[in-house]
Amino acid sequence: MKLRWGASDLQGMKTLAVVCLYALGLGGPLWGQENERVRLERIATGITQCTDIQSPRDGSGRLFLVQQNGLIRVWRNGVVAAGNFLDLRGRISTGGERGLLGLAFPPGFGPERAYFYVNYTNPSGATVVSRFRVNAANAEVADAASEQILLTIAQPFSNHNGGQLQFGPDGLLYIGTGDGGSANDPQNNGQNRLSLLGKMLRIRVEPDLPRYEIPADNPFVGDARYAPEIWALGLRNPWRYAFDRETGGLYMADVGQNRWEEINYQPPTSRGGENYGWVTMEGNDCVRAGCDTTGLARPVHVYPRSEGLSITGGYVRRGVYYYADFVTGRVWGLRQQGATWVNELLIDLTRSFPVSTFGLDESDELYVANYGRGEVYRMRFLEATRPTVSSAGVVNAASFEPGLVPGSLATAFTSGVLATEGIAGATGQPLPVELGGVRLRVNGVAAPLLAVVRSAAGEQVNFQVPWETPVGGRVSLVVENAAGPSETAEVSVEREAPGVFSNDNRNALLIDGATFALVNGPAQRERVYVLYATGLGAVAVTPANGVSGPAARVNGAAELLVGGVPAAIEYAGTAPGFPGVYQVNFRLAAGTPGGEQDLVLRVNGVSGPARKITLVP
Repeated sequence: MKLRWGASDLQGMKTLAVVCLYALGLGGPLWGQENERVRLERIATGITQCTDIQSPRDGSGRLFLVQQNGLIRVWRNGVVAAGNFLDLRGRISTGGERGLLGLAFPPGFGPERAYFYVNYTNPSGATVVSRFRVNAANAEVADAASEQILLTIAQPFSNHNGGQLQFGPDGLLYIGTGDGGSANDPQNNGQNRLSLLGKMLRIRVEPDLPRYEIPADNPFVGDARYAPEIWALGLRNPWRYAFDRETGGLYMADVGQNRWEEINYQPPTSRGGENYGWVTMEGNDCVRAGCDTTGLARPVHVYPRSEGLSITGGYVRRGVYYYADFVTGRVWGLRQQGATWVNELLIDLTRSFPVSTFGLDESDELYVANYGRGEVYRMRFLEATRPTVSSAGVVNAASFEPGLVPGSLATAFTSGVLATEGIAGATGQPLPVELGGVRLRVNGVAAPLLAVVRSAAGEQVNFQVPWETPVGGRVSLVVENAAGPSETAEVSVEREAPGVFSNDNRNALLIDGATFALVNGPAQRERVYVLYATGLGAVAVTPANGVSGPAARVNGAAELLVGGVPAAIEYAGTAPGFPGVYQVNFRLAAGTPGGEQDLVLRVNGVSGPARKITLVP
């Protein structure tokens, strides 16, 4: 007896999700859609090859726009100042991956700390981290003669210079360095414990220290096998990294070699010392034969060459880490959801928009730079409104009738759940409890979500009723998004409430039991067919919420009538591959009348609404 539909659980989930949406009149492409909740507003032009966007967070509203050629420009109130804040064109090397690459303002930047830090490559190609002061007579211009070089790192090749500077929540300066360049890290700098290349460095430079100091709690202080500046190692070319301002977690985007672009995450509880694997590993793959992966920190997210070729890291806004690909122009959002990470394509800017850097202003608005066209854009987010849901709008996902059943798939018709039209769909098991920033709770328990939809036809959340939901009464249901929770809807919960899936809200969705193909013509007697259903009640072995689990028969007595004639049920229970869905395998009796007939599914004497089925004459 064959119980599965589709070659894999993931393919099955996709098929089921499409079926559910067609059944609700919302059919159309579900997978691979772009999320259009983000719009770009151009704020500046003429910023040649922008490599960094920084806010001093001093209440001025200014943005400092860093150009690879050695200039820093100032944007304020919608205008880029005519002059340069800083001009380093006479003391840097530029071109390719060299140039002026990073800028950082110290915590508390202002009259008492009127200085800043830059990261650039000097004429010999070495990385230089230095401090400059603001001009005492004109606060809108830096004093180019005030440079105080704090750190110089020789670079063996012209590429993989890193270049970002960020002050952490601990007030210390973090410096991301590439592995020194060429390909496949020929000098093994990523794993060389005494080299400052291929690392995340952590030093103390504040307040206005004449020389940098090594923090006493750096992970390798006192260990002669390591350079004491090292905070983490095993990086190839960390092109942009950032701290979550709310949690202190550190996100590092590391450019790949031939296979994978990756994002590494260091939790706020970390005391440093992580080894992110390069050149032993790229992403989750071994680069060198016989590699030892013991103790290596794995990336939290990777993407292949089919999606991009050079990652550009960004910033965290409201719990979402925004990043992009320099080559393909795609922008994603990555969110930690419990023990898993959920990634979402937000906008595809195409190859004509090479995203070189992001920025975050003092109001936590995001900015992004088009390296090729010299443009800077503000990212405008269409924020969600607080959702609404009513008791009458919460129904069985197949029958569309009130009456939820524990463990079964259901639908909540809503409004205000998403900011714009789109579909956020689950991509694996267990089903997530958050999609597109939306959650649904039944009696306070987070329900697994299959899809969250907004279209011209309406809005809905497809979810699995948690198995532990009590039956025989009413429970509370709340839908929540970034704007807050909905008002509570009181919904009834039944022990059984059968419903059969349909793709047109009339005819039963019928599957051939031998080929597992959709049946488009009349059905035949004495042949096995498969139905997918909801609301059949408890099963012999209860799977976990959001997981399909193994095939398990329903505890109750299942009956199927076609044209008033009982069909022989071979299996009625959970559908492998489909969380929240039941499967009924049956054989039509020889005496079943021909033509269009009613199909009625019944469990323990409780009948679902009739669907139509057509038999050969």
